[in-house]
This record gives sequence, structure tokens and C-alpha cells, in this order.
Amino acid sequence: MFGLSVLIPSILSLLVPVASRSSFGMALFIRVLIGFFESAGFPSAFHMFPTWLPLAEKTFLIPFIVSGTYLGMILGFSISGVLANTQFMIDGEDWGGWPSIFYVFGIMGLLWFPIWAYCGYESPDQHPSITPEEILFINQGTILILVLCMGLHILYVVCVFVCFCMYFFVFVVSKLPTFSKCRKGNAVSRPKFGQRP
Repeated sequence: MFGLSVLIPSILSLLVPVASRSSFGMALFIRVLIGFFESAGFPSAFHMFPTWLPLAEKTFLIPFIVSGTYLGMILGFSISGVLANTQFMIDGEDWGGWPSIFYVFGIMGLLWFPIWAYCGYESPDQHPSITPEEILFINQGTILILVLCMGLHILYVVCVFVCFCMYFFVFVVSKLPTFSKCRKGNAVSRPKFGQRP
């Protein structure tokens, strides 16, 4: 499931520039589909944590893995800014600018998926190269983790994560250009959808 939550949005990302040139509604529909299919990523990753991570290492590995999401956002936004200001000429046609963001990240997802399909397994028991000793090490304490997951602290972590996501969406994505213009005096240009900035 995790692999498909990357593969399908990657394919759809390649279609965003074409769809945005044809109609706003089609581009919006594709972006909604991308979000719908990407939404399976976190639940499927958290489904794999109890089966793949040893209990003694969960407190380090889970935050380490989840922090990769935020590092990916930082790198993704930085690379997107560079890509938006570049030109890729292929056969006399410009593939650069804002469409290149969708092309580059879509192709990266397509290149990642075969590696995941080859290396990723549902559980350590199904993986052909894991030894019985490693399976025993991973499975120690599995019952304890199921008991711990039923506690109120999990509800607290979920609430904090939801609040963070709402803050990020409302302030950073929606209000940062307005804040920048009103408080700092910096005008943020807003190109029309489907046009070059």
C-alpha cells in the first residue's frame, strides 16, 4: 500500500501541467486525486512500524523516519524554487518553469517505486534475506507495543499532529503571502494558475 501511495501520485503529478493548461477544474481534480492517494502513506507506514521495528529501537527510529517528512518538505520546497526559475529546452520546447517541478518529482517517484517493489515486504517473516535471529530480535516485545498503543498518550500525539498540520496549512500555506505583504512590506507575486510567474 505504501508503494502505491507514492506511485499513483507520481503518475498523476506528471499530468498536472497538461491539465492546468486545459482547464482549472481538471487540474484541481488531479490535485485532489494526488492528495487522496498520498493520504494512504502515513497509515501504511505506521502499519509497518510494529512489524518491522524492534521494540528497543522504536523510540529512536519512528521519530527519525517521521522527521524525514519534514526534511523532505524543506528540500522539496527549495528544489521547487530552483526548478521554477530554470529552463529545460527539449526539441525546441521549454519544459522548465513551474511544470518542471511536477515533472521532476513525478519522475523521482516513478524511479523510486521499482526499488520499493523489489525491497519492500509486508513483514520480516516474508522477506527472503532476513535470518531467523533477526526476526526473533524484531518480534521481541510485540505484545507490549500493542498494549501501549491503546493508551491516552497516543490520542495526545494524534491531537498534537493534527494541530501542527492545521497550523502549517492555515498559516504557512494560506496566510504567509498576506503576512509578508502586510507586515514586512514585501509584495508576493501571485501568477494566475497555469501561467508562468
